[in-house]
Amino acid sequence: VIGSSSYAIPGFGELTDVVWAPTQAFLIQRMYSNTIISWIGFWEEILPFTDWIPTAIIGWLYTYGPYMPAWYAMERRRWASRRGSLKAD
Repeated sequence: VIGSSSYAIPGFGELTDVVWAPTQAFLIQRMYSNTIISWIGFWEEILPFTDWIPTAIIGWLYTYGPYMPAWYAMERRRWASRRGSLKAD
């Protein structure tokens, strides 16, 4: 919402991305402690016409997705199949 609010004034959006890009990268780094996602967020904001990429949501899914029940069940089955058994103790 914050990154998109700059488009309320036509032509002003891409200019404000120069200020918002390092701010977003800092916030993503603080929230998820992931340098790669924070750099992706920085470049996503700096490059023109890439504001549609939901970098913070991708960071959240990468960080907390493995703890979601459906994701956990899929991962558990995958690891069980790698071990050669259908049981995942």
